[in-house]
Amino acid sequence: MSEDKNSRAPVIQIIKGAELTKSEQLLNRVLPACVASAGIHVLLAGGVFALSTLAPVGTKAAEPDKVEVAVEESTEKPEDKNLTETTPSIDESSTTVTIEEAKLDTNTVQSNVTENIPAGAEGTQTTPTDVLNQLGKESNAILPGMEATGPGAGMAKGSGNEGLGAVSANLAGRQNQGTKATLLKTGGGNAESELAVATGLNWLAKTQVKDVGCWVYDRGDIEDTVSATGFALLPFLAAGQTHKPAQGADDKYKKTVKDGLLYLLKCQKADGSFRFGKENTLNMYSNAIAAVTLCEAYGMTGDKTLLLEPVQRAVNFIEASQAGNGSWGYKVKTDGDTSIVGWQVQALHSAKLCKGIKVNAKVLDKASKFLDTMATGTSRYKYGYRVANEYNETTTAVGLLCRYYLNGWGPNSAGMRDGADYLMKTHKPGEKEYDMYYFYYATQVMHFYGGDAWNKEWNPAMRDFLLKLQVKEPKNIKVDGSWDPDKGRFIGPSCGRHGTTCMALLTLEVYYRHLPLYGRGTGGMSDLEGK
Repeated sequence: MSEDKNSRAPVIQIIKGAELTKSEQLLNRVLPACVASAGIHVLLAGGVFALSTLAPVGTKAAEPDKVEVAVEESTEKPEDKNLTETTPSIDESSTTVTIEEAKLDTNTVQSNVTENIPAGAEGTQTTPTDVLNQLGKESNAILPGMEATGPGAGMAKGSGNEGLGAVSANLAGRQNQGTKATLLKTGGGNAESELAVATGLNWLAKTQVKDVGCWVYDRGDIEDTVSATGFALLPFLAAGQTHKPAQGADDKYKKTVKDGLLYLLKCQKADGSFRFGKENTLNMYSNAIAAVTLCEAYGMTGDKTLLLEPVQRAVNFIEASQAGNGSWGYKVKTDGDTSIVGWQVQALHSAKLCKGIKVNAKVLDKASKFLDTMATGTSRYKYGYRVANEYNETTTAVGLLCRYYLNGWGPNSAGMRDGADYLMKTHKPGEKEYDMYYFYYATQVMHFYGGDAWNKEWNPAMRDFLLKLQVKEPKNIKVDGSWDPDKGRFIGPSCGRHGTTCMALLTLEVYYRHLPLYGRGTGGMSDLEGK
């Protein structure tokens, strides 16, 4: 997630298309000159005039295809002077909450925030048997191959979520306890893995910054509270914990999730981007992680009031930020790499799961074409970082997950088959480097690939490896339930214990986080042969 600290983030601008009124066009042309020549009084007058031209409350928002992003490096002249002269800058009034404003001592943040423990998060005696008994209380499960028939399918009657048109059936595996228990069992999870998830979530809840709602990395990119918060919320959401739990559902972390979501919304700008720190830094890794988080929260709750517009704006920004070669870089419209593309694809896929959110198919197609340039092998199963022949297991795992979402590569796809075989032979769990970034991606690929490679080889090794590494020190609430920073090149150095724990939890929640798109002879939703 790190980049050059001395580089400045680009200025992002919203450009409305042909729907500007004459008065708005006139305002856009005249206002900058008026401000420069007439001083503060004319500025105030221009502000009043601008308010008079705004659409009234309730006016329909602009369609996604009418939103563009222009990039202007603050140290250089804009590429298109006319656009810059006629386009107002984005509204920076909703400033990001900085670490300084939160009064955080970043060197000791993990020990200072442990007092913010949600009710019931500490002192509960949880056992593996309790976990499975709780999961098995409901039996109206939706499984792969079963059709979700309408909004709220899979929810228990009287749950309070029936009729929520925006609720995604694909995310039902998290929220419906019967579905979750079945997916856990059939996917290879067990009571011990769920206990590890429970204690890990407990640790995360304790390390949330009180009265601010964010999380802070304990090493590396400490200022990046956007990705730290997004990473922390994703395991709660994967476990079925939301800010609007269904009636009768577990609401243990309702406030934890709500406060985290509100913090991310504070960090979102008018153009849909998420920025952090005193300089409102934009990082496309962090931006995508925040977008995934909001998409999943919206898809699980259908909360249109709080999340519909922010989610659509986040999607619009990602789409408009794509480079000409189909990739994404650290900054807007700059050529990037397979790793950054992986997070944008996850965000856009999460958005596709949300009813009412529009995703531009052309953007997805361009991303797929970029992956073509990064692929090698007869079945395009190995992927490089910026150059195809410089492939490794991590970028290959990222590329394969993207192919699953973008191109429908199922277990019968030659590329997925060859890719899974390459991952198994190159870096099995417990071997070589303890690298949670790789394990996060590779575990999803192997889970979606399925078969004996998953059931007999990858999953038992990955699950038990993480269970063995989890810190189990009940008397030390600073670390109990977490994972020590990994030894990889990305998560451990940049995100520390916090990031490593989030990645480990998401890896242990793979069984029910997303329903699989395909099945091996089990009546899966669909299966694309020969891809």
